[in-house]
Amino acid sequence: MRSCLSAASSAGTASPAPSSPKREETEPARGGGGDSDYEVHSDEELPFRCFICRNSFTSPVVTKCKHYFCEKCALENYKKSTRCFICNTQTNGMFNPAKELEAKLARRRSDDEDDDDDDDDD
Repeated sequence: MRSCLSAASSAGTASPAPSSPKREETEPARGGGGDSDYEVHSDEELPFRCFICRNSFTSPVVTKCKHYFCEKCALENYKKSTRCFICNTQTNGMFNPAKELEAKLARRRSDDEDDDDDDDDD
């Protein structure tokens, strides 16, 4: 039996080395079009409308993948799917209050009211 193995290996017919496990591509292709287009990276980029209902936020929440929804919309979507509505990342039902978004919306409202007050001085 030993001679069969040595003959096979010397003839160049040894079995190939096991291939490395295949990895799933985690970064989107260059040039845009990936899920990162919907991620919020700075205060200036915070959205003003819910991606699900397309209305102004009511009780905004943020997912661990940094997407913003109305609390009601997020919970209703969670009943259908445990994944993020935008990027399909598993949320595990974790929706945190979006305090920075609420603060920005409050600032925007106060700025709008200040602008309205200025128009009344005519």
